[in-house]
Amino acid sequence: MSIPGPNDYLARLPPSQLLPTMTFYGSRNAPNPRRVEIFLAEHKMYEGKQYKYVDINLQKQEHKNGGRYETPNHKVPMLIIENDPDPEDGEEGILAESVAICRYIEERDKLTGICLFGRTPLERATIEMWTRRIDFELLHSGVGPAWINGTVLAPMRKLRRMKDHPDLLQQGIKTIHSFYKELNGKLSQPGYGNYVAGGNAFTIADITLLCVLDFAAGPVFVRPKWNQLKHLKAWHVRVSQRDSVRIHFNPYLGKNGVQTYENDTTKTKSKM
Repeated sequence: MSIPGPNDYLARLPPSQLLPTMTFYGSRNAPNPRRVEIFLAEHKMYEGKQYKYVDINLQKQEHKNGGRYETPNHKVPMLIIENDPDPEDGEEGILAESVAICRYIEERDKLTGICLFGRTPLERATIEMWTRRIDFELLHSGVGPAWINGTVLAPMRKLRRMKDHPDLLQQGIKTIHSFYKELNGKLSQPGYGNYVAGGNAFTIADITLLCVLDFAAGPVFVRPKWNQLKHLKAWHVRVSQRDSVRIHFNPYLGKNGVQTYENDTTKTKSKM
């Protein structure tokens, strides 16, 4: 009978007890890397313990073609898996796209019972629906145009001789506020629950919304009209108090990380 070595037991341990086998490439001023790191923290995985962290300089385009940390899709984040602990795999891999990385983390974590993608078919489908809606309707259709055509990137547009599109900026702002209003209505419904996908389970949909909303309220300068969004505000307060979010706090609030909820403050810098 062969005597097992210490590494033979690794696959039986939860990821929170494994030595670092992954390297995460991100930027803590961007919403998608923050989404992944909050997800990792929910699974009790932390920088320097369960994964190594490399900060990518987006301004120097280190993630672009030929860059120092080129990613498969020339975006952030990226996860390099040096040693997958599953005995049937035992291989290296490179993952891009934040949701794909999160799925890998959740499927790898077989023992802690943490589930942010849902347990039943209906839960999983509902969470997927809201995650995709936040990504496509809020981030890509609203925040994206407002960011690209907003004041922060005005010097870049001038340098590259790009035409300003104030109409796209205003349409993006309108889309953002419309989405927030719909979410506020959903969260106000009796029996809907405390979280984005309904019910009382915190999910990847909540993480996604938090990161997009904070980014929009930060450098995009489109803050929610909190005085009109009582239920969305209560949701934001609730999720911001989670340990995973406190570790990876809103990067646009400065060192103190204290969130304030003034009335509509989208007047100053969002219009050109």
